[in-house]
Amino acid sequence: MGPGPKTVKELPDNFPKDIPVYDQNNVEHITFISGKYKNRGLEIAAFFPKIILSPLLISMDSSKSATSDQNWHGKLKNMWEVIATPVGDTRDTVIIEWHNIETNKNFVVNYYKTELEKSNYKIDLTSEGGDTEQFSFSREDGLSGSFYAEDSDKERTGTEKIILTVNLNSQDE
Repeated sequence: MGPGPKTVKELPDNFPKDIPVYDQNNVEHITFISGKYKNRGLEIAAFFPKIILSPLLISMDSSKSATSDQNWHGKLKNMWEVIATPVGDTRDTVIIEWHNIETNKNFVVNYYKTELEKSNYKIDLTSEGGDTEQFSFSREDGLSGSFYAEDSDKERTGTEKIILTVNLNSQDE
C-alpha cells in the first residue's frame, strides 16, 4: 500500500525540472505523498466490489472463438487486470510550503504564472484578489498542480504563506 505522507529535506528525483522552486533556501516544509498511499482507503473499499463484479464484466466479453481452456485462461487474466487496476489517482504528490517570506504576494504569484506558462502549463484561475490567490496548472503529459498564496497581515510586508502542490508520475513507473 505504500508509506504515508512524509516530510523530506529535498525534492524527489522525479520532480519536474521545469517547475521552479522559488527561494529554495527559505522553504519551510517539503511533504511527499506516495501515489500508492493517497487512495489507500478507496482502493480497499473498491477491492471486494471488484472481485464480485469482475466475473460479470468478463462474462460479457463477446469473444467466444477461442477453445474453452484458452478462453478460461484469458478470462482469468482479464479478471486479474480488473482487480489490480487502481481506482483513483496514483500519482505522487509533492507539497512545498513557505511561511512569512519577505517577497510581495503579487510578485510570487506572477513569477509562478509566468514560469509555468513558459513551460507550456495551462493556468486555470481559481481565485484572484484580496488576501489569497490560488490557481491550478496542468500540462498534456499529465503533470499538474496548484499554487496558493496568502497575505492577510496588511501591517507586515511580504507573504504569510505559499503552498505549491505538484502531482507527478510515481517513481515506480
